[in-house]
Amino acid sequence: MKKSFKVLLSLAAVFLLGSCEKEGYRVIYEGGTNPVLSTSATTIPLSFATQNNPAFTLRWTNPEYKFNTGANSIDVNYNILVDKSSSFNSPDMKVLSVGTDVEKIFKQSEFNDILLNQLQLPTGVSSTVYIRVDAFLTGGAGLLSSNVIQVSAAPYAIPPKITPPASGNLYIVGDATLGGWPPVSVDESTLKFTMVSPTYFETTIQLNGDKEYKFVEVVGQWDKQWSVQDTPGSGEPGTFSGDLFFNGANGRAPAESGMYKIVVDFQRGKYSFTKQ
Repeated sequence: MKKSFKVLLSLAAVFLLGSCEKEGYRVIYEGGTNPVLSTSATTIPLSFATQNNPAFTLRWTNPEYKFNTGANSIDVNYNILVDKSSSFNSPDMKVLSVGTDVEKIFKQSEFNDILLNQLQLPTGVSSTVYIRVDAFLTGGAGLLSSNVIQVSAAPYAIPPKITPPASGNLYIVGDATLGGWPPVSVDESTLKFTMVSPTYFETTIQLNGDKEYKFVEVVGQWDKQWSVQDTPGSGEPGTFSGDLFFNGANGRAPAESGMYKIVVDFQRGKYSFTKQ
C-alpha cells in the first residue's frame, strides 16, 4: 500500500530554507536525511505479451526534514530520475513526478516506454540504466537525493505510433523546398530522405524560410502524407519539432532560410528541424 508522509515544520521555513527573523523569533532549517532507495528487482522482465503485468517496485524512505520550529504540516514531494548515465546528465533523462508517495510500481509497458521512447535504447538488447529519487519541499527547496540503483532490461519493440511508408520511401515537398509543390522543378532524389531504419528517416536540405511543406511517400500523390496537426497542439503549424500526424495540415518551415537537418521518427511519432 502506498503511503505518504508529512513533515512538521514552519510554513515560512519551506520558502526560506535557512534562517529568518519573524516577530523576534529565528526560524532555522536543520536539514534532513537523504532518502534510501531500494528495488524489488535489478533484472527487469519486459515482454509485449505481458506488458500489463508489474515489472518491479521502487521504495524509498522519508528524508525527515527538520526545523527548529514546528506546527505546520507540509508534504514532501518526490521525483524518480531514470537515465542511461550514472551522472544523470544525459539529454534523454526521464524525470517522473510521483507526488508524496514513497513507492512506485512500474508496469512493464510503462518502463518499456521510458527505455524505448525516452532513453531511446535498442530493442532486444539488455541495457543498464540508473535510478535515483529526489526529495524536495514546496517550490523545490531542500533537495535531497537518494542512493543510485542500477537495473538492466531489454526493451521490446512496439508498433510504431505512426505507420511509416511501406515502400521505405519518404520525400519532402512544398514551397519550403527548392523544388516547390508537385510537379517539382528539381530532381526528386534531392527531396528524398535517407531511411536509417524502417521507422526512422533523416535528410539535410536547403529550405526557404517560413514556407510550407509536407512529407509524402510518392511525389505528386497525396494518399500517403504526413505533417503536423491541423488543430492547435504540440504539432501545430509554426512549430519546428513535435508530434507527427498522418494527413495533417501543411507544416511551416522555420523563419530563417538555410540548411536544415530534418528527422522523421515514426516509431515515436515525432519530427524535428535542426539548423545546420
